[in-house]
Order: sequence, then C-alpha cells, then structure tokens
Amino acid sequence: MLPYATLALSILLGIAGQIVLKYSTSYKSALNISFGFINEMFVGAAMIYVVSLLLYTYSLQKLPLTLAYPSVSLSYIGVALVSAYVFGTHIGPRDLAGFALITMGVFLIATSQGFV
Repeated sequence: MLPYATLALSILLGIAGQIVLKYSTSYKSALNISFGFINEMFVGAAMIYVVSLLLYTYSLQKLPLTLAYPSVSLSYIGVALVSAYVFGTHIGPRDLAGFALITMGVFLIATSQGFV
C-alpha cells in the first residue's frame, strides 16, 4: 500500500510544483534576489519537484514502470483543474473529454495488469 501512497503523493507534489512554478513567473521578489526568472518561488517549486522525484523513485522500486509512469499522466488533469481554480484558466468540453480519456487509459492499463 505504501508504494501506491507515495506514487499518489508524488503526483500531487508534481501538480503543486507546476502551479508554484507558473506563479513564480509573475512573482516579484520581496527580497530582491531574483535573477531573471529565478526567485524564491522558483526555488520553492524546484524543491517541491525534488521531493516529488524522491517519492516517485521510491515508488519505482516497488511498482512496475508500466503502472507508475502512466499514472503520472493524471497530473495533467490535476494541473488543469488547479489552474482553472487559481489562475482562472478555462476548461471546456474538449478538456473534459481529454480528462476522461486520460482517466480511462490509466484505469485500463492498471486493470489489464491486475493492479486494480
């Protein structure tokens, strides 16, 4: 059960990292330490990604790559949904159809290999 939980947490942190990275592109550093696009928010996003990578690597030790890697595609849905909430990004019918296809694809892969 722990490998599945670490995979899920890795995916959630990947979503968070992407949102923080996007936010960092318009962030004005209060500390005046920004170097182009590198600021404290960018560093925070990188740290989130590192933790996500460590958790994903742990998951790969216990789960087959044929299950773990397709599962990461669920982050596309998460990023789009959070982006709609945080940044006001529009989600239309085609987006929803894409979300359904991604979810069905991950489900089919997982069930075809006996993981669900």
